[in-house]
Amino acid sequence: TGSGGPGYTVPAEFTTAVQYDRGTVGMARSQSPDSGGSQWFVTYARAANLDGSYTIFGEVDDAGMAVVDCITARDPSVNPSAPAGDAIISIDINES
Repeated sequence: TGSGGPGYTVPAEFTTAVQYDRGTVGMARSQSPDSGGSQWFVTYARAANLDGSYTIFGEVDDAGMAVVDCITARDPSVNPSAPAGDAIISIDINES
């Protein structure tokens, strides 16, 4: 639902040197910049409005974007009666 957290927060690390392009993985947060914890998001397309305001900590490779493109997003705040959306069951994180 987009609420809750892990019980801890991590400090924000903003940069304008890296932009929110397609496949960028960013840390979700509340109004407070240092409120990120366990929630994150992937951009489907360029999102210039996020540059310098949300911590970037990864990117989805081309093979992974093929999977992301298959996910059907569901936002209960927009349509409370919509069925539950797709779920990501596992993720492999590769350091490059």
